[in-house]
Amino acid sequence: MDYTLIPKEISLYATVIVISVILIFGFLSFVLVFFMFSQKKLYQKLYLQSLREIINIQEQEREKIAQELHDEISSVLAAAKMKIAFLPEIWNNCTLRDSNIDESKKLLEISLHQIRDLSHELSPTHLTTFGLEDSLQYFLGQFKEHISIHFSYNIKRCLTHEQQLVFYRIILELVHNTLKHAQASKIYILISEENSSLVLKYSDNGKGLAAITLKNKKGWGLKNIENRINTLKGKLFFENLSIGFSVTINVPITVSIK
Repeated sequence: MDYTLIPKEISLYATVIVISVILIFGFLSFVLVFFMFSQKKLYQKLYLQSLREIINIQEQEREKIAQELHDEISSVLAAAKMKIAFLPEIWNNCTLRDSNIDESKKLLEISLHQIRDLSHELSPTHLTTFGLEDSLQYFLGQFKEHISIHFSYNIKRCLTHEQQLVFYRIILELVHNTLKHAQASKIYILISEENSSLVLKYSDNGKGLAAITLKNKKGWGLKNIENRINTLKGKLFFENLSIGFSVTINVPITVSIK
């Protein structure tokens, strides 16, 4: 047996092993780089999508504020201005003058209430002071002369500020939509705790939503509501009833640490 061949065979095997290791390492490196590049593109896509949704929400909020200022506050102030401008012509008529002044005061008081309500919607600082239940009681109490609202709050634990803010804004959106579009006479709102979840059930006895609106979540601010719930990793269900419309929201409960 020629033992001089053994070192050459060993050298050949070692070379093959080294080349194999290099190839495997190169392949794994390529796979890793490709995976990281794909993940980066995915993260960028998700980031841009989230950014677009945030911008859309902000633009819709701005449009809502502009419409509120134009349709409500601006029209009331314009009426008050007309009455005040008319005062010099009727100044010598005490009855008309006093009546005009009283009506101008009432219009200005209405506009002040509207500005205050709009301010509360934009930055509900009273949530921190009074909490979700009392803040909603105050908000809903403003509509008792226009519609019957049945409100029940059955949460014993303290919720995070983020949860309170999201639910407060969603309920404001739903109530405004009912008043504006639904032609309803009753609203039912229940906030409760079920199986370690925060549950909001909202319904009215109005005309409901068109099927296309429910499917595409366009109009009525439904997309805004869905985006807000997504920030809390919650689930959202819309449904047309035999009479009216209902929304059910489930959010995992996070205890606020004091």
